[in-house]
Amino acid sequence: MSLKGIHVRLIAVFLLLTLLTSGCSEPVEESFKHKIRYTISVEFGKPVKDRREAPQVDFVENVTLIVPLPVRNGTPINLSLLATPEGWNASLVETEHGLMLLLRAEKLKTWRMEKVPVPVEPGSEEKPEIPEEKRPAIYEFEVVLDLDREVNTLNPLKGEYVLQPKLELVEVECGEDMRFYQFARCYSYIAPVYFSSEPFVDAGVVVWLEGNNWWFTYGWTGNEFDDYLFADFKEPGWKLVKGNLKTGEGVYRK
Repeated sequence: MSLKGIHVRLIAVFLLLTLLTSGCSEPVEESFKHKIRYTISVEFGKPVKDRREAPQVDFVENVTLIVPLPVRNGTPINLSLLATPEGWNASLVETEHGLMLLLRAEKLKTWRMEKVPVPVEPGSEEKPEIPEEKRPAIYEFEVVLDLDREVNTLNPLKGEYVLQPKLELVEVECGEDMRFYQFARCYSYIAPVYFSSEPFVDAGVVVWLEGNNWWFTYGWTGNEFDDYLFADFKEPGWKLVKGNLKTGEGVYRK
């Protein structure tokens, strides 16, 4: 077969595939998923390089943590859906900064034992004993909302769940991780966070809110926003920390 004949056949196959798939590029209607996820993580111990060391004391009492919470059009997220670790209770509290989430525990263990990975020689049939080491305790809280509406990931500051309170909110230049997103916008703000315990132990607190829309078109795709902050406590009391809001991440349908 001549080279010209091969080219003609390739063009014919391309045109056939185009016709077959031209009506199939719309998202599968049943595949749409819209979620809001709110998580809080508390880890005890002093930071050492890229990890934390377990505190010297085994237990702490009267633990109090106050953090920003998701609010939409003046209404906070439903706390009855908050998954809470054993020993903790959650409620809303009015502060000088506005309405916030109050997490309290009467007594908590500050450490846990964690298995340490052990290298195994290739071909070895021996089952090595897996040692354990003392690691800081981590307590995590979570709310997941499955919505029947689209999440406003382009501009969540207008009518969507975002962490509140936000102080000194300003738009900033997005980082390199956002450079491929056409509609990306980024913001920085200050947020108040409170932590105390008896006796006091160092603690790291992460608060994260994400909203996303997903659908299936030749594979899963979608868009999202992220609203998050981190507080490192070396002494008890209120702390003003930097928060970040990243919007317009992902793909948007016309």
